[in-house]
Amino acid sequence: MSIGIEFAEKATADRFRENGDEYVCPVDDDARMRTVHFVSDAPDHLIEQARAESDEGLALREDEAGQVPLTDAERDRIDFSKDGVNVPYARSIKALAQKHGVSDWTAHFDPSLTVDEHRQVMRESGREGGGAPCEPDGRDAERQANAAAREQKEGCNHAHDHCEHGDPDACEYL
Repeated sequence: MSIGIEFAEKATADRFRENGDEYVCPVDDDARMRTVHFVSDAPDHLIEQARAESDEGLALREDEAGQVPLTDAERDRIDFSKDGVNVPYARSIKALAQKHGVSDWTAHFDPSLTVDEHRQVMRESGREGGGAPCEPDGRDAERQANAAAREQKEGCNHAHDHCEHGDPDACEYL
């Protein structure tokens, strides 16, 4: 009877097949798959190392959230003019938020953080019930101020366009 160990990536499985080829079960193993089947008398250290790498790789793969489409309202709330802020980046962060049960993910969105750094933010926010994260350094107030200024600027630009096209309410707004 062989010992089957599934890896997160085929490259890792292939590495174990190459480095421990004398312990790979020729009957059960299929080199096209991510599961490596070792013979039952394979050394314990090899099996332990394979299980450790398998567990680590599968845990990392499970932690990946992918991407989720953005709504128009979410696109409007994100400042895409910042370096590194683009649609795939925002979609990845939204997916992380959904995975951790954060309902208003844009309230926890910080363009200065990477997607991996957002992973921890969303994890903590989800544990706190999706409430605002505790930010003693004042970044939350700064983020709110920037959002308010951006909203004001965008509102004025939008109203200006409508006013030029004869909308009296837009002209009154200005």
